[in-house]
Amino acid sequence: MDCPAASARLSFTPAKTVSPSQDGSASPAGARLDPQASLDTSFRLTWARQYHDSSIRR
Repeated sequence: MDCPAASARLSFTPAKTVSPSQDGSASPAGARLDPQASLDTSFRLTWARQYHDSSIRR
């Protein structure tokens, strides 16, 4: 529990998740390079592609 890396990670993530729009407007490059943001974007693209393919097959 007293691991400094774990405490730093725990104190760092809420700031990212609480205000994503504020962080994005302040520094779009940093938000774009954020691994969580890129993961979310890739998830949205994958979902959109699957939905598009299923709608075509119907």
